[in-house]
Formats: sequence, C-alpha cells, structure tokens
Amino acid sequence: MEAGGSADGEPQREEHATLSTNSTLVSLERSRSSSPSVASSGEDSAARSAKKSRIDLAPDQPLTADGKPRARVYVACQGCFDPSTFERSKVGSYVLPDPPGETTEQDPTEDAAEALSSEPSVQFTRETWWDSLLTLYALEDDGNNLQVASLTAAQRSTSILRIFTDIRCLFQTSVYWGSFIHLPRFFETILDPTRRPTVQPGLILGMLAMGTFVQSCELRRGAKGRSRALKLIDQAHAAIQASLSANWVDIGLIQAAWFLAFFEMQAHPAQSWERNRSAFVLLDSLIRLFSLTTLDADLPDSRFSLFAMHDGMPAAAGSVDFEPRLTAVTPQQTYAKFATNPISHPTASAPTGIPNAGCNCVQFTIGRQWPAVVEVAPLWDGTVMWPPNVTEGEVRREECRRLVWSSVMLAAGHNSYTSASGEVDHADLSIKHYDNFALLLPGDVLARSGMPVARHDIWALYLRSMLLWHTGLRMRSDRAMPDLQRAQFAIDAWLEADAVEAALDLHTCNLESRLAYQAREFLFNARMCISSDFQRYLPHVSSCVPEGRLRSARELIFFVVDRERSSLLYREKCEAWLRGQMAVTQFLWDCLHTNPANELGTRSFLVYWFMGHVTRALVLWENDRGMTLALDAAKVFVLPLEYLMQLWPCPRQREKWQRLRYTLVDTCLKAGVAPPTPALPPPPPQTGLCAPELGAAT
Repeated sequence: MEAGGSADGEPQREEHATLSTNSTLVSLERSRSSSPSVASSGEDSAARSAKKSRIDLAPDQPLTADGKPRARVYVACQGCFDPSTFERSKVGSYVLPDPPGETTEQDPTEDAAEALSSEPSVQFTRETWWDSLLTLYALEDDGNNLQVASLTAAQRSTSILRIFTDIRCLFQTSVYWGSFIHLPRFFETILDPTRRPTVQPGLILGMLAMGTFVQSCELRRGAKGRSRALKLIDQAHAAIQASLSANWVDIGLIQAAWFLAFFEMQAHPAQSWERNRSAFVLLDSLIRLFSLTTLDADLPDSRFSLFAMHDGMPAAAGSVDFEPRLTAVTPQQTYAKFATNPISHPTASAPTGIPNAGCNCVQFTIGRQWPAVVEVAPLWDGTVMWPPNVTEGEVRREECRRLVWSSVMLAAGHNSYTSASGEVDHADLSIKHYDNFALLLPGDVLARSGMPVARHDIWALYLRSMLLWHTGLRMRSDRAMPDLQRAQFAIDAWLEADAVEAALDLHTCNLESRLAYQAREFLFNARMCISSDFQRYLPHVSSCVPEGRLRSARELIFFVVDRERSSLLYREKCEAWLRGQMAVTQFLWDCLHTNPANELGTRSFLVYWFMGHVTRALVLWENDRGMTLALDAAKVFVLPLEYLMQLWPCPRQREKWQRLRYTLVDTCLKAGVAPPTPALPPPPPQTGLCAPELGAAT
C-alpha cells in the first residue's frame, strides 16, 4: 500500500502516515534481526527493492513537521488473541483462518447493533456467588482479617455450617406467611452444586439477613448481630438490582423481594418509611411484571368475588360441603382454644374429617403430608399441603400462586400497622385490589386435583378476610366515591364479615391459633374501618335508595331505624375482641417468664402489632366512653410491647411509642383509670434459642 502526499494532499495526514510508517519499519527491523534466517530474508528483500525505479514526489509538496523534504515509502498491507513474492496461484494461502471456536461462517447480514446492545452476562455471578458468600462468612469468623486467596476446606465447612444454621433459625421462627417456599425442593436445590447456580443470590442473602436478625435481640447477638443483618439485607438488595440489570428475572427474584419487604417490617435500627415503602413497591412491581395475579385467567372459576359469601359463593370444581359435628363456637371459646394451643407449640391433633361429616381441613395440611415440617418450620404445619402427584411445572405454578397470597398476607400485616399508627400508605399496590385477581385459592387447587376439600375451607376464609380488610381501607380513602355507593359498600362489607365469621365458627379443625385467629382479627379491623361509614353516610342516603334495589334498601332501613340495636351488636363484637386479645396477650406474657425462648424473643415486628392494639383500644374508647374495657386492654398490651422494645432497640419505633404512650396516660387520667406503670418490665434470663450449637446438631 502506498503512503505519501499528492499535490493536493493534507500535511497532517501525511505526517501521521510517515510516523506510522517509521514505527512499522522499526518494528519489522527488530523482528528481522532476531535470527539469521530472518535477517537473510530481509537482505534479499532489500536487494529486490533496490532494483525498483525511484518515483519522486511532486515538487510543490510541503515539508514535514521537522522541516525535511517528504519521501515516498511503501508499507506492506500485512506482515507477510513483501509484495514482490506474491504468487497468484497460491491465493488460498493468504486467506485468514476462522477465529478460534467458530466452525461456521458468520452471517454477513447480521446487525452489528444487536451485539452492542446485548444484555450483560450473569454466568460469572451464577458460578461465583456461593463462593463469595462462603468468603463473607469466613471473614466474619476471622474478624475481617482473612488474607488468603481461597478458603481452606475447614474454612468452607465452617462457613457452610453457619449459613445453614442461620437459614434453619429463620425457618424455626418463621410465621406461616413465608410458606410459599417448597421446603424439600429448596434444600435439594441449595445442597446440589450443579443446581445451586440457578438460585437467586438475593433470595439466600435475604433469608440469611432475616435468620441473622431473629438471633440478634439484646439477649443474643445484640447490636453486632443487627449490624450484620443490615449488611446482609443491603447485599440482598444489591443482588436483586444486579439481577434486574442483567435481566435475570425469575420466580426466585420475586421471593427475594418478599424477604426484603418482610425485613423492612422489623424493628431494625435503620428502619424508615422510605425503605419500607420502596421494598413493597418493588415486590408489587415484580408480581405485576410476571402477571402472577392472573396466572389462572384461563380458568372460569379463578375470578375472585369479594361479596360472594353472603350471596352464596359457588363451590369450586371438586369441592364438597360439610356439616359440623360440633356446635358453633363462640368468640370466647375461640380464644380459649388458642390458650390451649399456643402459636409456639402447634399440633395437628384434631380428628380427621370426612366429607359431609365435619370440617376436614386438617386432612389437607402440610403437617399431614410431611410430618417432618414440625422440626424444620413448626409454624407451617397448619398451612395447606402441596398438590401431590403433579409435574414439576405444576409445582412451580403453585409456588407462584402461594407467593402472591403470601404477599397479600404481608401487605395486610403492614396495613394493620399503618392504619393504627395514623401513617398514610400512598403506594396503591396491585395486590390490594381483589378485582386484579384471577388466581385459584390453595384449597381450590387441591379440589381440582380430585381431593375432597370442603368449600369455605379455613385457608380460603383467611384470605377472604384479608382481602376484605384491604378493600375496606381502600374504599375509606376514596373520597370521590358517591355517598350512596359508599353506604352500599359498607353494608355489603359488614354482611360479608358476618358471613366469613359464621363460616369460621363452623370449623372443627384445630387450626384456630394459626389461621382463624388472625382471620378474626382482620374481620374486626374491617368492621372498625367501615363502622365510621355506617354512622356518617347511612342517615343521609336512606331516603334516596333506588326502588330497584329492594334488598339493599331493606338493609339500609334496618341499620338506620334500628340504630340502637346495631350499636349494641357492634359494642358486643368490640368487647369480645378486646377480651380475646387480652387473653392472648396475657398468655404470651406469662409464657415469656416460664419459657423465655418463645416467639416474643424472635419477632420484633410484634411491637407494631401491639402498638396497633393500643391505638385501636383508644379509638374504641373515643367512640364509646362507656367502654372502659378498652383502656384496661390497652394497659395489658403495654407489657409485652415495652418488653420487646428493650429487646429490639429502634429509634423510629421508640419515637412513635413515646407519643402514643403519652396519649394513653393522658386518656386514662381523664377517664379516672389508673395509667400504665412507668417502670419497664425486667427482661427474662438469656435464652439459647437458635444458638450456634443448634447448627452443630444439624
């Protein structure tokens, strides 16, 4: 190839060509002098080049940057991750070989822009995240002084033991909200080195953060453990964001987001409203991304009707009716059943039911399907069993359904706190809208597989109570709704709550302490939510009900005309709820002194549960000054609340409680009731629950 200038050439380009040529020649010269054969070849080439005639440049060429005349030089096109010797008969020897690893010719029509916009690879992360996690745990053991490039066999073994100890502590203390995880499949995957790379790192990090946190009250790992849990949850958040950036999005990523949201409900030192809201928005966004709430849209009985109970909900395909063997229980009997079967020591001792001969829910619990669950996750034994004899795809599909319902549970628990504390949740999550659902309930899935699950099973009633609670909060905040529509909703919601509660009373299963207990609480919360609408709107709309809505008109007239009777019914339900909550709280408080290792020492989020109870008790007192039982109940709730605050220090939590406690004391003094004692209760002795020695026996 010829490099030089012409009469109208550009001086800068020629100068660049000259410098490049000189550099190339120097490189060639050095390579030729490296061996005698190469030097000899260079001399022959120089002799042949000398025979060529010299071609001078045009006389008007400008000088170089150094002020010297320009000269014409020749540069070979290639050095041949010289031209006089060229023979036309050997063209094939000058063709470059294919790049390593390529056996086919590249498609010449391929768009180069596609390669530039390809997504980043996550293969490296999948192959290395487990080793990085082991190193992280080894650093903690070695006081962050680990200096080796790789872990020894002993260090890896110790880290693995600690990781599974933390995971086991999570499951040992986990409420049934997290039962969307299929435990056998989970452990099979995480223990298999060939399948482990398919697990989302954010899921394991989030589980480890929770497993670490539940062991980090002031009686256990203390501030150091809580700090470590925060580091793990931050790494879990980073892993989730990295997977999103790399488009590694699967069901495991949504599970990771669930644990992130659950962690933000705890009383950890860095808690803030912004962190909490962000975690729930992320979870809801991922559920919408996968359209999980409409997973069964192709099935005709997958749509959810909020007011189906008092209108006669159609039975799911395969479900059966049941008649109770025992008489319906009263609310007082319900809470008495709880006291004999505490949350921390669940059993499945209820008699097995058969169709048309009593409630048969226990027959379809995971405790019956997999008895070993009481050793791994004791509080999950009352959850619904997994569909048997189905394909891997169907199991994963059911895992997706349960993840949605568990997210509904998580949001319901969060609603309880925000509504009680006066905070407004501006995040309009899709999982709070029942009309977004086209999803089978857990019992419906079993019924479709041919199992005789009773309609209105305990799990369906529990979910119905939560969705009613979600909807009541949403309707109360919708100030654009016409008064008539608001009043109609209030009546329908009230009747639905009565219907669900009546169905709960017919159950003879021994699942009250794990599911029905909280279902009743959600029903009471829903009644409190809509009771203001009864008082505020019904008197104004009773005279303008359309004639075509006779049923609704009759209901409106009943509640307006017989206001005294309806008020008495409401007060009776309120007092029953207060007595029940007082009994449960006192039972937990007594157990705390006889068994310090119970769940109060591992569940910091119960602080907000008790705070919500105090707030509701004050609201009931404000609405009915004759209900002194509300103030007595509030003082009972204070005992475990302030004890938990000692175990789980949280600045934001303490600030809120100080304001609420002042209100409670002031209200008691004005009502002539003795206020709660200012002295905090002493902490119980140190517990060994989920201690490191637990993992040694694993």
